Amino acid sequence: DQIEQALPLIKYLSINKLPFKYFSGELGDLPEIDNGFDDIRIIFLDLNLQDNRIPERPHFAKLKSVLNRIINKVTHPYLLVAWTRHEDHLKELNDYVFDNSLGMDQKKPFHIICVNKISFFDLDGTEQPESDYKDLKVTLEEQLSQFSELECLFKWENLIHRITNEISSDFFPPDIDYSQWAEKTRSTLNTFAIASIGRHYDSSDVSTKVNAAFEVINQLFMDKLETAFYSENHTLDLSSSTKVDDKYKMYINKKLITGTPLKQD
Repeated sequence: DQIEQALPLIKYLSINKLPFKYFSGELGDLPEIDNGFDDIRIIFLDLNLQDNRIPERPHFAKLKSVLNRIINKVTHPYLLVAWTRHEDHLKELNDYVFDNSLGMDQKKPFHIICVNKISFFDLDGTEQPESDYKDLKVTLEEQLSQFSELECLFKWENLIHRITNEISSDFFPPDIDYSQWAEKTRSTLNTFAIASIGRHYDSSDVSTKVNAAFEVINQLFMDKLETAFYSENHTLDLSSSTKVDDKYKMYINKKLITGTPLKQD
């Protein structure tokens, strides 16, 4: 709730190029109901969003309403870092916030880490000069290393972002002004479209030509993603996994089929 206390963490995340969003806990500053996020990976949560007292039931009620607005639905396991001086309140966080009211039991984190505020702030809330957020990074990495499945997905997601940026930089670099950049971009995409659909180019409409151009880019993306991902050091041991049951196998097959649009000649 106090931006001064969040600012050092915000600066640290910014310096390390980690995307984030900050909310003070004021309801007027939160997303509308049913318009929250469904792509959350880590939440840093102050257990007291009202004052500097030890958290009690009213504080947890406030947390519940805030998290309910921020989290639309959980589509991917996320980690919750409880930003608090009071480690013994984690059970109350689980009991009073992530209970079955408001559907909060469906919005639980897969794991909760407690980060002691005393390591970073004095009791009056002022930042300690010797506080080092690198220690927090080490703590998070150590915790995530226990969950190799999630760590593997994080690598994949980060590579996707990195490679899309690489492709954009390679083929669509900035120019002197926008008009020159736009002309080069159109020419590059047009070259890709011709290479993709060949003799059908002249008879194709605008959307088909754009789609054809991005077929080339998408193929390049897949090639670069595979190369980068295969070069990573993975700790996930798939040989220890159990086979999926028939019902879930049908679900997977349905997603694979419906997730791949059929091309029309």
